[in-house]
Amino acid sequence: MQAPHAVRTLFILAVLCLSWVVGCRKKDAPLTATDPKSSPIPAADPRLPAVPSRGCGQRRPEGADTVDRTIQVGGVPRHYSVELAHHYDPARPHSLVLAFHGSGGDGASFRTQLPLQNFLGDTAIVVYPDAVVRRVWADEFATHWGRVDDLPFFDALLSEIKSAYCVDEARVFSVGWSSGGYFSNQLGCARAKELRAIASLSGGGPEEIACDRLMPAMLYHDHDDRKVTYTTGRSSLRAWSHTNGCSERSRPWGDSGCLVFSGCRDATPLVWCESEGEGHSVPRTITENVAAFVRSF
Repeated sequence: MQAPHAVRTLFILAVLCLSWVVGCRKKDAPLTATDPKSSPIPAADPRLPAVPSRGCGQRRPEGADTVDRTIQVGGVPRHYSVELAHHYDPARPHSLVLAFHGSGGDGASFRTQLPLQNFLGDTAIVVYPDAVVRRVWADEFATHWGRVDDLPFFDALLSEIKSAYCVDEARVFSVGWSSGGYFSNQLGCARAKELRAIASLSGGGPEEIACDRLMPAMLYHDHDDRKVTYTTGRSSLRAWSHTNGCSERSRPWGDSGCLVFSGCRDATPLVWCESEGEGHSVPRTITENVAAFVRSF
C-alpha cells in the first residue's frame, strides 16, 4: 500500500526538479545605468608614451595592405592575416589588435564579421589568427582556442608582429568572439603585462587562473544567446569588476547602448554592452564600439 504514495512523491519531486531546470532559476536581468548622465570612457593614463617595437624603422613589407603569413609553433604551422593600418608608416608606432575568431571559424571569416579596420583607419594594425582543430566536447572537433595550449602561439605571434612591423608595445589589444572571447578574457590574466586592454564578445571566463593585475575590459553579450549564455557573460563582468575594484555605479557610454562603470581602481575602464534578439552572433554595431574602445587608449 506504500507504493502509490512513493510514486506520487517521486513524481512531484521530478516535476519540481524539471521546473527548476527549465525556468525557475533566477536569471540576470538586463543591466541599466545607475546614473542616466552620459559618460566617456575614462582612459587609463592617456598620457602613456608610445613604446616603439624593434620593427620600427624597417622597410615596409612588400605586398598588399592585407598579408597572409605562417609561423611554426611547437612544430605546427600556424596561419594568420595582417591587416595594415591605412597609410601604414614604418617609422610611426601603431596600436596592435589581435582578433580571435569563434569555435569552428577562422581569421578570414572573422575579419568579415568584425571589420575593425573600417573604423581604426591609420591608427592600428589588426591581426586575425587561425585556431587549430582540437576537441571541443566529447566527440566534437573544431577550430578552437585553448586557454593554456595557445599561450605559446600568442607569445610567438606577438613577438613576430613586433619584429616585422612598427608596433606601439604600450598599446596591444586582444579582441575575441565566442571561443575567442574566452581566450581574450584568459589572456587578460595570463598575459596582462603584454596587453593594454581586452574585449570579449559573447565569451566567458577567465577560468582557473588568478587575475592579479588591473585590466581595462569591454564585454558584450546578447540576452538571447543560447550557446554562451547571457549569465556566463555577466559572470565575466563580475570577475573583471572584482579584479578592477569597480563599484556598481554606471553611466551610459555616449549613444552606444553600452555602460561604463565608475569607481574602478586607477580609473581602469570597464565597459559592458548588451543587446536582445541577436543570439550568438557579432552585431554590426559592436564593431564600431570595439574600435572606439581601442581608440580611447
